[in-house]
Amino acid sequence: MDGALSPEASLEDAATRALPSRRIRTGERIGVAWELFGIGYRDEELSYTLTVSRADEGVLRRAARWLRLIGLERTQRLEWREAGPERTSPALRSVELELPPLPPGRYRVRLELRAPGRAEITRDLVLELAP
Repeated sequence: MDGALSPEASLEDAATRALPSRRIRTGERIGVAWELFGIGYRDEELSYTLTVSRADEGVLRRAARWLRLIGLERTQRLEWREAGPERTSPALRSVELELPPLPPGRYRVRLELRAPGRAEITRDLVLELAP
């Protein structure tokens, strides 16, 4: 998506702004949007973690990391908390990302959502970063 959505935006607004492909250029800002369902019955705090990491690492490189022959994978991480929605209707959320300079390749954007007393939700999206 090309940037974050306004708080009043709808799912249709997000769909019209969706990127035409999963290929983006280095230095480009992107927006990540998601819709929440089934919450709002009680006051609760939502805890988010959004990470960006290499998705095209080969088996040998992963094995070398596991054996600690090479350093840990460099992961970009963003964490925040917010109050859950006030009512039970679907809630659209978004965040805008400006990725740091990264080498071209495939990257996994992972969004994790945690709320007390609920199962953790995790969603992945793989993007191709072009020079």
